[in-house]
Amino acid sequence: MSRMSATARILLNTAAFLLVGLGLGYFTVDMAVTRGFSPIVRSNGPWSVWTAASSIDADPYTRAHFASFGKLGMNEFEAMDFRAEEDSAGSALSQSCTYVLTGAPLAGRWWNIVVYQIDRSLIPNKADRHSFNSENVIREPNGSVRIALSPQPQSGNWLPLGTGGGFRLVLSIIDPPQNYRANPSTIPLPRIERKSC
Repeated sequence: MSRMSATARILLNTAAFLLVGLGLGYFTVDMAVTRGFSPIVRSNGPWSVWTAASSIDADPYTRAHFASFGKLGMNEFEAMDFRAEEDSAGSALSQSCTYVLTGAPLAGRWWNIVVYQIDRSLIPNKADRHSFNSENVIREPNGSVRIALSPQPQSGNWLPLGTGGGFRLVLSIIDPPQNYRANPSTIPLPRIERKSC
């Protein structure tokens, strides 16, 4: 092997290692900023919450997450925002399916649940309905909540979906009690059950 070909091989190997390293670095940082990881993000079934949002002690990933989303989070003693992009069985939420969200009454001053497209915009629909909250939702006789999410009209509480693609749910609890803030994984958050596709 000539000296020139050996040098070329070393350069190619170095370039390959650099490309792989940069690719892995970009992928892991993007995942950390977009989806987070424990203990920065706490999970509760399909729901997740960034517990250090708006805290002066927030880590760089939390700061980057909210900066990239262009959203000012509220401190957890003011509000907790839970997000879900999967149902309770772990499948990605799809606008072409019908889901039923069920849950026990939540503590806190007020709560609100909103359905967004993956690009964080509201789903256009003729009913111009995108959310329910603790004041306008129709409750079951036992006080629990049942909300249908579907592209087809449903009886009761119905949040219209679009014609395709994924979606996400954001559940905000305003003025959550101390036990919610101390252990988000034990909050009785709603189940998201897929009924049909």
